[in-house]
Amino acid sequence: MKYFYILFFVFIPIVLFAQDRVIQFEDAKEIMVIGETIEFLEDKTGTLTINDVLSDAYQQQFKLNNKKVFTYAATRSAFWFKITVNNLTNDKLWLEAGSTYARYIDFFALDSSSNYSLVAQTGTFRPEQSKLVDVNLFWFPLTTTKPTYQTQNTYYLRVEEALTFELPLQIGTLPALYKNKTKNDFLTAGFLGIMIIMILYNAFIYLSTKDIIYVYYIGYLLLMSISMTYANGYPFIQDINIGFIDKKWWNNYFLFWHPFVYLFIGIFCIKYLNLSSSKGKIVRQIIIAELVIISGVFPLLTLFGVELVDTVAPFQGCILLLYATCLVTAYYYAFKGDKQARFYALGWTFMITGVFTFFFVLFGVIPFNPYTRNALYFGVALEVWMFSLALGDRMNIIRREKEFIQAELLKTSEEHRKFVETQNKRLEEKVEERTEELNVVNEELSVNLERLNEQNILIEKKNQDILSSITYAQQIQGAILPSLSEIKENLPKSMIFFRPKDVVSGDFYFYSKKEQDIFIASVDCTGHGVPGAFMSLIGNDLLHQIIHAKNILHPDEILNTLRLEITRALKQKSGTNRDGMDIAICRINLSVEKPFLEYAGAKQPLVYFQQGEMHKIKGDKIIIGGATDYFKGQKFKLHKVFIDKPTTFYLYSDGIQDQFGGERNKKFMPRRLYQLLTEIQEAPFTEQEQKVEEVINTWKGFHKQIDDMLLIGFKLES
Repeated sequence: MKYFYILFFVFIPIVLFAQDRVIQFEDAKEIMVIGETIEFLEDKTGTLTINDVLSDAYQQQFKLNNKKVFTYAATRSAFWFKITVNNLTNDKLWLEAGSTYARYIDFFALDSSSNYSLVAQTGTFRPEQSKLVDVNLFWFPLTTTKPTYQTQNTYYLRVEEALTFELPLQIGTLPALYKNKTKNDFLTAGFLGIMIIMILYNAFIYLSTKDIIYVYYIGYLLLMSISMTYANGYPFIQDINIGFIDKKWWNNYFLFWHPFVYLFIGIFCIKYLNLSSSKGKIVRQIIIAELVIISGVFPLLTLFGVELVDTVAPFQGCILLLYATCLVTAYYYAFKGDKQARFYALGWTFMITGVFTFFFVLFGVIPFNPYTRNALYFGVALEVWMFSLALGDRMNIIRREKEFIQAELLKTSEEHRKFVETQNKRLEEKVEERTEELNVVNEELSVNLERLNEQNILIEKKNQDILSSITYAQQIQGAILPSLSEIKENLPKSMIFFRPKDVVSGDFYFYSKKEQDIFIASVDCTGHGVPGAFMSLIGNDLLHQIIHAKNILHPDEILNTLRLEITRALKQKSGTNRDGMDIAICRINLSVEKPFLEYAGAKQPLVYFQQGEMHKIKGDKIIIGGATDYFKGQKFKLHKVFIDKPTTFYLYSDGIQDQFGGERNKKFMPRRLYQLLTEIQEAPFTEQEQKVEEVINTWKGFHKQIDDMLLIGFKLES
């Protein structure tokens, strides 16, 4: 949370042109804050390597930091830090980078060849195992292959952050760093203990009073606990990993989840100070507008992919405006004599005091140590304490007001009793009148109910008649479809997966034989159910006429003729009918010297496998029937496949690939269908049909079937 406070000073000049500055470390029992003794280089492109940084050109660009803690406005730049240490002790030193916002940290030191090499790569966006020491921050050993005691060595640290840059750097021995960490651990534990006690205490009060303001306060306490520990080097929330939510998500989407703490702050302010249309109307509207921007606009910008570096500065400005609004409003009503505003104003005062203490630490006015570094813990804890006192005071005021109201109610209760008795007598008379009216209405309802039952019986009979007609239509459609035994007589290695959406289907499979030629087709008529079934009857009859009566045998000529016949049969040139069909038709001849399969298609492909490799011939984008003027003059193409090796063919409608299902309720899609066919194409066709049934059922699950499904498979061998 504290990152936005840095807005006050990140634009203050913080650098001087670099001069050689050496850190003289003398006391092994203490840790040393080295912010004022480091040099830094801004890498605006983020592409500089250690060799680039070591060049004279870039060495001259290093600048000296003049504050205890390095800070910088939110930027896409990476920063290189040059740290020169003269270890005057006989102990091994370590460097601590004290930021949980650092996404990537690279540490370089001299190797045995006097060249700088990468010692460690770590950071928030890298695995926990990348840390050299298992602590909440990042520790690096200040050692090289050269002597490190009583000698001067230079190290380089490369850091990338997306939020406002705040990087405390300290050096010390491991015992000293652990001692410092222990202090921070105790401070954090104490802070969390206070927050948990306050959460439980206010939850108990809420259960007793049912006052919704305690819910807002508990929400504020919970989110403030998470945000404060996250900002102070204890990002416990990053340990929550659910699905796509991991520690990178918590960092990238910081402005998605973090703003809700301010939502509770603003609502608590409105509710506690009783800001309404009669009191503080303008302030209430200002706070609501600020909350909409903070807790609405910024989370949405984050979801839409706007990067943190582009939104953090305006977000910080909005937070400061909200804080200023709450603080000024509290003091305004406190000076006007509003007793409830006193504790609330003191709470904000403690919070702002913690903020300025934190500022003074960063500027070097106050010494940097675990207590001053965590000044915000104390500020927030005192603020929470004062808010709790404020709620207690509010409860007392409400109780006194309630007692006064009860006394007034008791005073006037006798007058109301007499009035109520009079009204009761009048009500009894009206109830009797209403009862008589209701009896009349009940009789009318009974008559209407009998009529409704008669109509329901009639509707049920009509539905039964319609169902019987559709069932009979199914028998008719089944009669025109070729039998599977007839197909297997000439195509023994074959299968047909056919699943209508309704009782009757708009998809149908066509099979016929003329002399040595076998014809097989997959047809998808416009619509499904009864309308589709009518089209299937017309399509089946026309195909038989074209092949057997007109003796048209090539698939492309069959489709060209079928297109004309559908247009004629449905009078589409003069009428408004636009029904049609998609079709893939094959002609097979295995009796010639070079057995072959001819194919033509209207928006339906032919998929076949030879030696395990899948091939696909796309259907022509020509509609049979429908808006025929769009394709006037176009002819279907004829494709020919020679059966010089065992080949497995598949024809299918779009019902399978368009079926919704799966975990995310998406379409099956052609990609999954091709993968399925690739997996099953070498299996016996009985197993193939079972596998297709199993996969489709699993994919569909409890979702509704949206279209008729048809898949034809057969294998040809020369």
